[in-house]
Amino acid sequence: MTVPVTSVRETAVRTLRAAGAATGQLVGGLGTAFLGLGVLLLSAVAAVTAPAGVGLLLASPVLRALHALARRERERLARRGIDIVPPDPPPHRLGAALADPTTRRELGWLVRHSTLGFLLGLLGALLP
Repeated sequence: MTVPVTSVRETAVRTLRAAGAATGQLVGGLGTAFLGLGVLLLSAVAAVTAPAGVGLLLASPVLRALHALARRERERLARRGIDIVPPDPPPHRLGAALADPTTRRELGWLVRHSTLGFLLGLLGALLP
């Protein structure tokens, strides 16, 4: 039985390519997490100001931003080769959109990704 022999150079090139791909994935996830912090902040402002009526005006743009960010993250993961099942399109009416399970699921993802994902992404990027 022969064992394939790889040179040090081949091993180094393969390792550096894998490290570059992993770094690209980390930076991409960190980017969507950073954008998610903004959407999360807007969501909080809309929720707090909803009783005054201002939050209701912000709700529709915030939901569009939430769905766009989640779609961007799904596309980023799909480029990596992960099978992603796209959700149904969100409803156009505000009441139906707020009650939509996809919106609630994406809002839960936003909270986790923009807080924990951002912190873990920073930790991974800053550690040697």
